[in-house]
Amino acid sequence: MARISRRATLALSALAPIVKTQAAAQLADTASVLGHDLPIGFYDRPVLVVDPGQHTGAIKRADADAAGRLAVTASYDKTVRVWSVTDGTLLRTIRLPAGPGQVGRPLAVAIDPAGIVIAVGGWTTPRGMQESIFLYEATTGALRHQIGDLSESVLHLTFSHDGRFLAAMLSNKRGLRVFDSNQDWAEVVRDTEYDNDSYGAAFAPDGSLATVSFDGLIRLYRPSFNLPPLRQRAPGGAHPYGIAFRADGACLAIGYDDNTRVDILDGQSLALLHTVESKGIDNGDISTVAWATDGTLLAGGNFENDMGMVPVLAWAAGWRAEPRHLPAGLNTVISLVPLPNENLLVASLDPFLARLTADGHAALDLDWNPSRLPRPRIYPSRLNQWQCCRIRLRA
Repeated sequence: MARISRRATLALSALAPIVKTQAAAQLADTASVLGHDLPIGFYDRPVLVVDPGQHTGAIKRADADAAGRLAVTASYDKTVRVWSVTDGTLLRTIRLPAGPGQVGRPLAVAIDPAGIVIAVGGWTTPRGMQESIFLYEATTGALRHQIGDLSESVLHLTFSHDGRFLAAMLSNKRGLRVFDSNQDWAEVVRDTEYDNDSYGAAFAPDGSLATVSFDGLIRLYRPSFNLPPLRQRAPGGAHPYGIAFRADGACLAIGYDDNTRVDILDGQSLALLHTVESKGIDNGDISTVAWATDGTLLAGGNFENDMGMVPVLAWAAGWRAEPRHLPAGLNTVISLVPLPNENLLVASLDPFLARLTADGHAALDLDWNPSRLPRPRIYPSRLNQWQCCRIRLRA
C-alpha cells in the first residue's frame, strides 16, 4: 500500500476544513434553490476533493459569451469552469449536485450571449430519476434556477442570439426542449419525434433553430417553433453530430460522427449546396463545425493529419480550396466557438483549451494533459496567416 508523506498529510489536513466548508456552503445553496434536501443517491455531506485549479478529466463541451470575455468548460471531472478568454485566468469553479459514480458529471454547457447565465446539463441524478438543467450566475457561480422533470440526460445546450431561448437536446430518443427566459424558463417547445440521441443544435440570427440527430435527420424549426419542423435526411452520413449556421443564416454546416465529410446546406430549405474538400483525411470523423464571422468554415473531430496531429480545419469563404490546418490538441476536437476579431476558442478532450488568433498574435493554450508529448508550436507550411503561439499558464 502506498504511503502518504507526513508533509502531504499535514497539507491535506490543513486543506480539509476549507474544502469541507466550501462544499457545505454549496450543498446548502443547492438545497435552498431546489427547495428540499438532496434525495437518495447524492452525497449527503461534504466530500473532500483535491482541486488543482484546472481540469483533471476530459472536456466534454465549451462555450463563450458574444463579447469573447468569458469561456466555460464542462468536464468529466465533475466541474464546470469559467475562464477569462483574455489571459486564461480561472475565474471560478462550479460543481453540480453530485453523488457516487457518474452523478454530477456535466455533459453540456452554454453561456448566454450577454455572459450572465451559465446553463449546465448532463448526468444530474441517479439512474431512474428525472434529470435537470441548472442555471448559474456567471459572475458568482451561484445556482439560481433549476429546470427539472427531464426524462433523459441533456447532451447539448445552446442559447438563441438574443439570449431569450435555451434549447436542450436529450438522449435516448427524447428529442428537443426549448425554454423561455421571459417566462421564468418555462418549457415552450417539446418535440419527441426523434429516434435516437441528438448532440447538436444551432440558432440562426432570425430565431430559426436547426438540430441534428443520430436518427439521420436534420430538422429546421421556424422562429414560431410550430410543429412539425422541416425534416431532411442528412446527405452525408447516418450520424450527423455537429451543426452551425453561418453568421447571415443563409446556410449551415453539418459534421458527422461516422465519417470525414462536411456538408453545406441551404439555411431555409435544407437542400445540399456543397460538400467541402477534406483531401488526405480518411480516418476518424469530422464531427464539430463552426463559422468564423468572415465566412471561414471551421471543423474538427477525431482524426489525424499526416503530421500525427488532430488539427482544426479552416476553409476560406467559397469552400473550394484545400483547408488550412490550425493547431489544436492531440485528442478529439469537441467544441469550436468563434470569438470577436476572428479569434477562435478550441476545446479538445485531452483536456485542452486554446484561443487561436487570425493575425499571428499570441493566443492562450491551456493544456492539462500530463502525458502530452512535445509538439510543434505551429504548422508553418499550412497556417498561412493563422498562427497560434503557446503561452503556458501555471495553476
